[in-house]
Amino acid sequence: MKAVILTLCVLASACGGGSSSPTAPSATPQPYNQTVTGTVSSLGIVQHPLSIPRSGNMTLTLSWGTTADLDLYLTNSSCNAYPPDSCQILAASDGVAATERITRTVTSGESFKIWVDSFSFSPQNYTIAISIQ
Repeated sequence: MKAVILTLCVLASACGGGSSSPTAPSATPQPYNQTVTGTVSSLGIVQHPLSIPRSGNMTLTLSWGTTADLDLYLTNSSCNAYPPDSCQILAASDGVAATERITRTVTSGESFKIWVDSFSFSPQNYTIAISIQ
């Protein structure tokens, strides 16, 4: 009889006799980061298409290394002309520092245009850091 009870105990523990079941790891989306570089001409504007690969909180950071005045705009993807004149601006950063920043909640699959506007009398190199958390 002891042998039967011992065999049943061994079989029960070998088959996972506990009541807890394994759980799948949670799928936390990975942050998305992209860098875009460019040059804007004297008193010029440049546009960059932007397709959103995942939902989350997006931050666009425009930076350049001079005392020039550059501004950053975000419009919908159908905007084809200078934003203040012909398109609705969804977000803007137009300070006087060497960094401009826009934050916005976005959804996967959305499309936008990023605009860099120069108020400088010389061409300016810039970098746009795109981050979605």
